[in-house]
Amino acid sequence: MPKILEHINTADPMLKALSDFLLMMDATLPAHQDVHFYLSGGMVVYLYTGCQRTFYIEGEFNRKVYIADGLSLVYRDEGDKERLIRFNKNDNTRFNLMHPNYLQDSLELPFTHLKNMRVHALSALDLCVSKISRLSPIDIEDIQSFVRAGHFSAEELELRAREALAEYIGDLKQYRDNISLAKQYALTA
Repeated sequence: MPKILEHINTADPMLKALSDFLLMMDATLPAHQDVHFYLSGGMVVYLYTGCQRTFYIEGEFNRKVYIADGLSLVYRDEGDKERLIRFNKNDNTRFNLMHPNYLQDSLELPFTHLKNMRVHALSALDLCVSKISRLSPIDIEDIQSFVRAGHFSAEELELRAREALAEYIGDLKQYRDNISLAKQYALTA
């Protein structure tokens, strides 16, 4: 089964920029508070595949923390183009389809230089379940690429998404429809 970070060269400028950005975030946090940051979104796609789709840091903390507006980092990519990484405060997992165990099933990342927080990434399966909420063309492409790479099957995606759906209230027709569509897209991969 494919692993996280296996497609990324440790000298990759994006990985270094992510590491430097996390260090900046870490420096704003108090010591000895057992802070965990759960990375999600396009940055996790990058960590699994090496494909750079975003320059936003998205995720959630295990406790309430303050991240200053405008926290960002400028770096140069492999083509020497200037890029900006910043924290996306608008990302909210409460509106995404999320399995009840998504935090427990996340993977701790080896950012050992951080002193005040530990960083985790969503599992490939939970990342793709979260994409079912929106199911944009990029989300479909990501789901298919994860299935092709052997991270999970269409059936596993459907099962995990249906388990996640049990935690939600309200009119869930769109989510049910999106789960069926996501399974069909995964099957074509």
